[in-house]
Amino acid sequence: MNTHPFFRPLTLTGLLVACIAGAAFADTKTFDGGAGGLGTTLDAADNWNPDGIPVTTDEAVLDNSSITLPAALTIDSNQTFGDLVINSVSLTSLTLTGSADRNITLSGGGGSTAAITAGGALGDLIVLGTDVTGTVSIGNGTGSGDLELTLGADGNFNVVNSSAVLSIIEPIDGAFTITKTGAGALHFFGNASSFSGLVVENGLVGTSRGTGLGSGEVTLGQTGGTNNVTLAISGQSGGTTTIANDINVLAQASGTITISNTTVGDQIAQNNEVSGDIALGYGLTINSNRANRSLTVSGMITGSETLTITGINTTTANVVISGNNATSFTGDVVLSAPLFFEQ
Repeated sequence: MNTHPFFRPLTLTGLLVACIAGAAFADTKTFDGGAGGLGTTLDAADNWNPDGIPVTTDEAVLDNSSITLPAALTIDSNQTFGDLVINSVSLTSLTLTGSADRNITLSGGGGSTAAITAGGALGDLIVLGTDVTGTVSIGNGTGSGDLELTLGADGNFNVVNSSAVLSIIEPIDGAFTITKTGAGALHFFGNASSFSGLVVENGLVGTSRGTGLGSGEVTLGQTGGTNNVTLAISGQSGGTTTIANDINVLAQASGTITISNTTVGDQIAQNNEVSGDIALGYGLTINSNRANRSLTVSGMITGSETLTITGINTTTANVVISGNNATSFTGDVVLSAPLFFEQ
C-alpha cells in the first residue's frame, strides 16, 4: 500500500502506547499497615497494597481484608483520593496527629468499583459499607490542627446500614453538592462549611451548627422516592442553632420527611430555629422532641401539602410557627403536639 510520507500506518504497539499515555487508570489501594500490619498512618506508602499512597485516580479502601484495622487511623499531610471506602467493623475514627491543619480532598476520580463491592454505589465519594454498624468519625486528633474534607466533585456520602453513623467533625470545603444516600446517619459538626448544596435522599442528616449544612439549598427526599428522610437539629449547650438554608421538600411516592429538634450524636436539642424558607412538594412532619425546648420555624412555608406537628406532647416541647404564611401555605395542619403561631 502506498502512503504519503506524512501519513504512516499506526502499529498495534503505537496504539497501546497512545492509549496508555492518554488515559489515567483508576486503581484500588487497600490499607494493610505495612510490614507486620502494624502501621496506623495513611501517609506511609508501604502501609497500602499495592504500595503507594492513593492519589486522585484511586479508591482508598479501609477494610479488614488484609488486617484487622485498629480503632484509629491517623494522617498528617494533605492527601487527595478518588473516593474513600470504609468497610471495617473495628475502625471508629480517622484523625489528625499534627499541629497544622490538613485536608483530605475527594476528587470523584477513582471510579466506584470498590465502593460498589462494599455495598455502595456509583458516584460515592465516601461510603460506610455493609460491614459498618457503628459510628466512624473523621476529624479532630491528638494535635492542635484540624482535619477537614474538601470536595473536588459532586457526589454521595453513602451510609449503607441503618445503624451506622458517619460523623464529620470539621467543616467541609468545596463548591460542590453532597447527596446523602443509604439508610444510616450523617452528622455534620463543623462550623462554616462551604459546600454548595445538600440533598438528603435517604436516612438522617443531623447538625449542631447553623452553618453546618453548607451554603446552598437543602433538598429533602427524592422525586418518586419511597425512603424515610430526617433533618435533625441539635444545639450547642446554652445556645441556639439557626438553620438559614432554604429547604425544598420533594414529591415522594411514599415514606416520611421530618425536620426534628432532637439529639445529634452527643449534642442535645436546644431552642433551635429554621429561618430559611420551606417549599412543600410533599407532606412534612415538624417534630420537637425535648422538654423545655422549642423549634421555631420563622421562614415562609409555601405549598398545599400537609404539615404534621409532632413531639413528646408537652407544652414545654413545642413548635412555633412565626413566618408570614397567611397566603403562601394552603395545606392542612395535623396536630399531635403543641403548636404556637407568632405573627
